[in-house]
Amino acid sequence: MTEWQTFSGQRKEFFPPDRRGQLFFVELPELTVSLKDFVKTARKAAGITVTPGTEFGPQFTHHFRINFSQDPKKAESAAERLVRLVRFSKKMNKIGRRYTAWIQSSCHGKMDSSGPAFLQSRGCDVRFSESMSEEQYKEEIAAWNPEGLFVRSFPITADMMQAAPELRVISVHGTGYDNIDMEYAASHHIQVIRLPEGNYISVAEHALFLMLACAKRYGLTRDPFRRGDYEVRYRTAPGTELLRKTLGVIGWGHTGRELGRMAGEGLRMKVTAWTEGRPMDGGGFAAEAESRDQLLRQSDFVALCIPSTPETRHGFGMHEFSIMKESACLINTSRGSLVCEDDLVRALREGMIAGAGLDVFDQEPPGTDSPLLHMDQVIATPHFAAVTEDAMHRMSLEGAQELWKTLNGEVPRWPAV
Repeated sequence: MTEWQTFSGQRKEFFPPDRRGQLFFVELPELTVSLKDFVKTARKAAGITVTPGTEFGPQFTHHFRINFSQDPKKAESAAERLVRLVRFSKKMNKIGRRYTAWIQSSCHGKMDSSGPAFLQSRGCDVRFSESMSEEQYKEEIAAWNPEGLFVRSFPITADMMQAAPELRVISVHGTGYDNIDMEYAASHHIQVIRLPEGNYISVAEHALFLMLACAKRYGLTRDPFRRGDYEVRYRTAPGTELLRKTLGVIGWGHTGRELGRMAGEGLRMKVTAWTEGRPMDGGGFAAEAESRDQLLRQSDFVALCIPSTPETRHGFGMHEFSIMKESACLINTSRGSLVCEDDLVRALREGMIAGAGLDVFDQEPPGTDSPLLHMDQVIATPHFAAVTEDAMHRMSLEGAQELWKTLNGEVPRWPAV
């Protein structure tokens, strides 16, 4: 018997009143669960003896044997329950197979293959986008109507989401989600997922690199030395060690805490941190500042490790620079919109602070005429902190796993709020 309608439509043929006991060897449709798991569930759901087909031969990977009880009525009831079970399993299989995931793969090169491979292994229809404009993205999303998006840094607007009526989940390839129109997503019950554990080590290391480059006056000596000016070493003010210097960390999430640990335990710096609205565990390597202003006044390096929100946008400006040490440096690997760049340029030109290490800018890419790209006391990198092989692999795989879990009704580990 290979057709399940035999159970529901012709069961009396198989369970006549004068017959006792039935054995059927059933071929299953393809299911998303394993045969072992299906058999385990069938035993509980139907209350009958169920044996996997593989016990009768290695070729029977989609079969099982059912042994109905001696009671005909009980046998019919068991058959009904099995019909419902298999129909449900087939339905879930069809739903899983029809999922389409639209993957934005064109930012910073190709996405690591582990995430797409995971989705494809689950039967998901994966569509890759190489587009570089909102209009192209919108056209692709409208054509494919995916249930899930796996996106990088390109903005996902309300119009783009509206073009996909089936859209249910957006998985962000990173920590920040300020590129998503969260108001539209929330109002249309689209779950946005972030990945704070995917890249925080790479970002913390990059912040440490920027600190070291600022401390060693790398920006002041790099270009002259490349032009053959060896004497620049005598004209440049001496650099500084990080040992026993004070690092002030604003924000104590995954990245801030990891940076504090690296600096405190690895470089023996004094680490203070400030985070708004929640208690802070310094982990034995950091102390909590009494206020943000106190942290700014005492720190030799100030690292921004907070998300970009309407409340934090341009929240670091002239007031903050005016109370920092003249020898201090600002480090920003979070979001460029946190800093008022005009105020930063002024602070650097007027000597209010000594330097800045920037991986992010208010406008990305920054214009070639941006003063920050032409100031020797600024170490600038192109939003590259999280672009390491290790972080890219973790974010790709974890983002795909979270996307799949959420599409199938599980609660995401890190929902964006």
